[in-house]
Amino acid sequence: RTLTYDCRGQGQSDKPQAGPYHAELHARDLAALLDALKIARAHFVGLSNGGIVMMHFARLFPQRIVKLVLADTFSHLDTVQKALLEAWRAALRAGGSALRFTIALPWVWGADFLESNYAAIMSLRQKAARLPTYSSLHLIDGALTHDARPWLGSITAPTLIINADQDVIIQMHHARFLQASIP
Repeated sequence: RTLTYDCRGQGQSDKPQAGPYHAELHARDLAALLDALKIARAHFVGLSNGGIVMMHFARLFPQRIVKLVLADTFSHLDTVQKALLEAWRAALRAGGSALRFTIALPWVWGADFLESNYAAIMSLRQKAARLPTYSSLHLIDGALTHDARPWLGSITAPTLIINADQDVIIQMHHARFLQASIP
C-alpha cells in the first residue's frame, strides 16, 4: 500500500490563511493522518520539501519509521538557496503563482529532463497558477526557517540519501552533508 501525502498548502490539501507552514507542522500533520488511517509504522520517502518534512518527522516520531529515503533534499539553506527562495517570493508578489512557476522552471528541473519533457512540464503551469499566492508564500516562509543541523545526528532510522547530479538547487554537497550527519 502506498500513501501520497500532500502537505498543507500543496496539491489537494487545505490551504489555511494562517502561516507560515513550517516543516514541523507538516510532520505533525503527517502523524495525525497516519493516526487517522491506523498506520503505526511505515517506510517513508521524502523528496525535496518532503525530505525536509521527513527529517522533522524522524526527529519527532522515530518509532514510526521503519526505513527512510531522503531524495534531493537538504539539512539547511545555503546562501544560494536563500537567494532563490527570496526571488520566488518576489515573483509571487509581482505576478502570482504562474510567474513563480515560470521563474522557477530552469531551477527545478534538470537540463536533460527539461529538454525531453518541456511541453509536459509547461502543462503543469496552469495547475501551478491555481495555487493561491498566500499558500505558496507560507510554504516558502516555512522553508526559510528550516535548519536540521543541530539534531540530524539523532535520526536513528536506516536512511538512504539520493541526489540527482543535475539538481541545480540541491547540489551534491547537501547529500554529502546529510550522509555525514545521519548515523
